[in-house]
Amino acid sequence: MTTGDYPTKAMNKTAFDLDNIFESGSRRGTNSWTGKVTERKVGANNKADESGRFDDSSRLKSAKSQKNRTTSPVLEVPGYDRIQRMENEINRLNREIESVKRKQIVREEALMEEWREKMKRRERQFEEEFADLEENYRKQMSRLKNDHENVSQSIRDMFHNQIETLINGQKESKSYEEMLEKVNELIGKISEMTINLHKQTDKSNSDQSHYISFREQQLEIREERIKKEQEWLANEKQHVMELNLKLQSLYDNNEQNTLKEKWQVREERQKLNAEKEAFKNEQLKILDATEQQKIELETSKSNFLRDQHDLIMRIMAAKSSLEAEKSTFDAQRQQDVARLKMEAEQLDHKLREVQNAEDILQNTQRIYEQKYQQLVVLERALIDECFELERCRKQLETIQNDNRKKRNPRNEQFQQVIPTLDTNGSDFITDPYIDERPNRREKKSYQAILKMHAGTMESVASGQSLNTQA
Repeated sequence: MTTGDYPTKAMNKTAFDLDNIFESGSRRGTNSWTGKVTERKVGANNKADESGRFDDSSRLKSAKSQKNRTTSPVLEVPGYDRIQRMENEINRLNREIESVKRKQIVREEALMEEWREKMKRRERQFEEEFADLEENYRKQMSRLKNDHENVSQSIRDMFHNQIETLINGQKESKSYEEMLEKVNELIGKISEMTINLHKQTDKSNSDQSHYISFREQQLEIREERIKKEQEWLANEKQHVMELNLKLQSLYDNNEQNTLKEKWQVREERQKLNAEKEAFKNEQLKILDATEQQKIELETSKSNFLRDQHDLIMRIMAAKSSLEAEKSTFDAQRQQDVARLKMEAEQLDHKLREVQNAEDILQNTQRIYEQKYQQLVVLERALIDECFELERCRKQLETIQNDNRKKRNPRNEQFQQVIPTLDTNGSDFITDPYIDERPNRREKKSYQAILKMHAGTMESVASGQSLNTQA
């Protein structure tokens, strides 16, 4: 990439791309005064210093801070201090560009998120208020409907009761009229009977007069009772009329209250619509302000990109001045690489010798392990033989004991017959099944085998220690 076609492509490059451009030449540096290479470890510096960006004192400070770090001895490269200063300046400028970009993006996102949160919060508030108003309206309407239904039901029940009482009164009045007709008929019959009685006998006049007076008294009592019942019915009718008037007034009052509540709900709905209109106007104002801020951000972004382009052009000019000095540094680096290759070959030769020695040691160790396994097998075989000999010895002892028990009577007979025989001649009378000397020999042979096996184990252990020391 040359300086001629770079400006068209450098607009979209980030600090990471610039680090990749200068990565090959900025990893290591040589101090022209001391002849030592400095490991460059760039730290994060997010604060931009616009006024002292190209100040020589800040460059000297950054160069000194880089020189004081860990070094490794190589040959001198002239002019490396200048290269190091320019690289540090380029890295600092890249960090400043990245920090400005991040701050601008974070500021834009924070502003947009703040306005979104405000709009969402406002919409949520209006929705909650509207839902509360609708819920109150539904509750009031349901309460009014329930009250109206209860009042109308009570009025209907009262009317039904009054109608039933009137019907019962009419039935009772009809029964009283029938009774009066019957009384009149009885009076006619009584008059006829009196005429007949007067004609029949004079003796019964007094009795008949008493009877007639008694019947007349009963009729008067019944008439007075009928009059009282009629007066009670008139009073009940008057009471029913008064109740009807009271219920009518209650119904009118409830109707007026319902109309008033309807008007109140209508006014609250109008207020809610007005608040909705105000919210829409406020939302439009917020959107206009957001658009204005977005335009301002676009202008600031264009100015920032222009400054970035100028900065990248200066960086490329500095890079062209560094390329000549970098060529000398590359030549010195090639010489160092050749020397390092030679040292690496020598080191590979030494490593091969060490590897051969390790192979020989592994083969020796493998042979030793095989010998040791063979010795373990022999030891197990010897132990098995020892256990077998012990078992045979025990069997022989049992057999000898049995034979001794059987031959004790025979020995007593021999002692009685030949009392003058020499007891030192035990070779002639000793029974091979009774003599204990073969058992002692077996014990000695068993001990000798164990001693020999212990000696072989000690020799094997000493050989192993010698191999480990080698």
